[in-house]
Amino acid sequence: MCCIVAACILLVVREDRGSVQLDSSSVQTAATGLEPFLKGWGSLIIATVALLLPGAIALWKKFFRPGSVDVYESGPIDVSYGPWGPCLGLRGTLRAVHRDQFIRNIQLTVVKEKDNSTHVLDWLLFRAEKITGLGTEDISAEIATGFMLLTTQPHRYSILFTDTATQNELKPHVEGLQAAWADYEREPATVAALLAKKDIYSPFIQSGGIHTETWAILERRMYWEPGRYSLEMRVQTPRPERTFTRKWRFQITQEEFERLRLNALVLCHVACGQTSNYYFTHAQYQAVLPGA
Repeated sequence: MCCIVAACILLVVREDRGSVQLDSSSVQTAATGLEPFLKGWGSLIIATVALLLPGAIALWKKFFRPGSVDVYESGPIDVSYGPWGPCLGLRGTLRAVHRDQFIRNIQLTVVKEKDNSTHVLDWLLFRAEKITGLGTEDISAEIATGFMLLTTQPHRYSILFTDTATQNELKPHVEGLQAAWADYEREPATVAALLAKKDIYSPFIQSGGIHTETWAILERRMYWEPGRYSLEMRVQTPRPERTFTRKWRFQITQEEFERLRLNALVLCHVACGQTSNYYFTHAQYQAVLPGA
């Protein structure tokens, strides 16, 4: 490109000399000005710049142009309440733009729109989901940790996020119920009932006490109430410290709330060594918020 510019300049100079009547001093100035420079060092400088420019552009793109991370959501949002407290499961794809990125952490912020109550959820597990030949879902999981995101290889994600603060609040109550159940199992009357193959869990529930108290606490801390929620995902990278965000909305119905609230009782069953199944629901991504 630089060589073409130089050729155009020479052409213009020559045309001007042929079409414009200049006095001898002007011609002499032109002869000792731009044209000799372009024929000598100027052409060498321009050619050198033309050779180095592509490499300089490539160097800038690789090391200096700021990269970014795009987030593409997929499938529904898994909403649950269980042993890790309130949880959300998200699926989708991450794509690095312009340069490779190290994903240090991903967090969620959930805001209940009717009262602006805010909760932060941390990533907990990477889930590997497969559908078997029989049509059943096979899920394995590993602890969530940082990973490399390459521009040449987008990363599919399925991540379980948990409200760590709420989980830590619930943990002492669940552990207290577990300890009370263990003491109850060692009582002579309970041992005799077990030997007689009688139900020992129903009398423990009916006695009230710590079981009823724990159930009430767990039920109050289940904050997936009916209504609309705003959801923000924050993808964090180091060196430099940057955060890439994506925002959505989702909604929980009254029926879904009632189903999720049953997990407070399920948690009590499990704490007492009883077999039980957790309830969950799928929320759909809604209109993306402005600025997402």
